[in-house]
Amino acid sequence: MPRTGRRPTPMHVRFWQKVEVRGPVECWRWRGALAGGYGQIGAGGTHGLVMLAHRYAYEQAHGAIPEGLSLDHVCRNTWCVNPAHLEAVTHRENVLRGIGPTAANARKTHCRRGHPFTPENTRISVSGSRICRACDELRLASRPKASHCKRGHPYNDEHSYIVNGRPRCRTCQREMRLTYHRHRKAGAA
Repeated sequence: MPRTGRRPTPMHVRFWQKVEVRGPVECWRWRGALAGGYGQIGAGGTHGLVMLAHRYAYEQAHGAIPEGLSLDHVCRNTWCVNPAHLEAVTHRENVLRGIGPTAANARKTHCRRGHPFTPENTRISVSGSRICRACDELRLASRPKASHCKRGHPYNDEHSYIVNGRPRCRTCQREMRLTYHRHRKAGAA
């Protein structure tokens, strides 16, 4: 492709051409391209690289974004490029400040039945969500008590033990363990 002899417009000039600057405490609207609600500006070059406009604004005003941090729009307007409205925070803090389901659930102080989420009444599941112990106990108490396991072994002191408030059959567990070891031995031979 032949060169035209013209120099490309510097990025800071292109940036400010697309910003609607208002007062220092107001949002500065990005008038350029948007993707997912966030402003974008071409980073220059012929490879079509783009940069998020609010990141460019922050870096011009405050320097590089510290490693491991992301920018939070304190004003909650993702199209805003006012550096005064941008704060470098951890990703977790950014998510918890938002309005998504994770943030909404984290702000809850009580479960849906009204029990408080206190350290004594809350356990954390494997997935990281909070579980109300009082509701858990109510759910377990409302289950019908089985007298036998699925294979007909009685739930008594000799044949069962309790895990998470539910009886488990010792005989069935023993049989499963033996079957597992038989299969392992057969596979190793």
